[in-house]
Amino acid sequence: MRMGGLVRRAAAAACVVAAGLCLGAWAQPTQVPFEEHYLWLAGETVFMSPDGGTSWQEMVTGLPETARAIDIVALPDSGPRALLLTNDGLLRYEHFRGAWAPCALPARDRLRQLLCVWEPTARSFDDGRAYTGKGRAVYALGESYLWRTGDGGETWMYRDLPVAGVWRITGGCDGGREIVYLQSPGAVHMCIDMHGKWRQRDGGLPLDGHTSVMAAAIPNDPVRAYAVAGRQVYATQSGGQQWQLIHENDGTGWADPLDAWALGPLPGTLYLRWQVSNPMALPELSIGVEGKRWQAVGVDTIDLAADPFNDEGLFVVRCAEKTEIGTPGKSELLRARLSDPARWEAVGPVPGGSTLAVACRLPEGASTPVIMTAMHNE
Repeated sequence: MRMGGLVRRAAAAACVVAAGLCLGAWAQPTQVPFEEHYLWLAGETVFMSPDGGTSWQEMVTGLPETARAIDIVALPDSGPRALLLTNDGLLRYEHFRGAWAPCALPARDRLRQLLCVWEPTARSFDDGRAYTGKGRAVYALGESYLWRTGDGGETWMYRDLPVAGVWRITGGCDGGREIVYLQSPGAVHMCIDMHGKWRQRDGGLPLDGHTSVMAAAIPNDPVRAYAVAGRQVYATQSGGQQWQLIHENDGTGWADPLDAWALGPLPGTLYLRWQVSNPMALPELSIGVEGKRWQAVGVDTIDLAADPFNDEGLFVVRCAEKTEIGTPGKSELLRARLSDPARWEAVGPVPGGSTLAVACRLPEGASTPVIMTAMHNE
């Protein structure tokens, strides 16, 4: 996930400081240091860092030799936990098992994307620290169904998609409700807690059957979301009932968005990873405070991941050295504060991989799964 302007490949340093942008205090009881985050990097194999990217170890026990990563999400817990989507299927890693194991879905489907929904909480634990977010559920987008697990992939519920061609999901939890947006050519749909009718929520968006929008919901307040359509940015504060145009790019901010993330609480910041016009160049990262005030903060970005409830939980993997044909060679990890997303500093080199996930390390007993009982909603 990436912005342009700060992280530049200038002089030997991988730490870049961009002046000026400050989003204010991040509302939370305490900060969890970046070293207390589990990071996962997936590609041709899988690596995990137990200390915020300072050191890495290969996690291949139980991983099929032919598996290649499509997506990965990390789950906050006292030990490393993750769900990995590969060309060979869906796998889960539990620290008490110490190995990858396949997830058994109750219906046949080809999965495309994973989404971890975080639960806002200000609960305190025995170590005296207050944690402001924990994993509540993981959603998986398939060709035919939307899937949900509240126990790390052990059991799954699912429901039919309202239309064909859904290509992306985003969403979050406001403490009581889980809200997920489906994005398809010509429509945006929304569901609450996997129940009830699908609701088409794209009023005000320039959808003509050929235009796809890229939406990004605020994780702890998902009725607030942004949507990018071409070079226009829209926002909603009503769960998509009405979208308003808030920014129109003149061509200097970004082009051809590849991915989008929104992080709050206030003001909301939209992160766009976009492809530059040079076919030999890697994507850049730009940020827009409230979706309006834009600046580029990272070049040659590979992926971005964030713990949305901890200020020190923003990470980016970028290419530090390219091969002769312009493909990524050596990569490095950078980190920033959510309250100052334009100020990046280097953590260190990474062993490989192109898909990044992050989760906070919690004390023993801190992770409580939220399990819903319905198995299939028509």
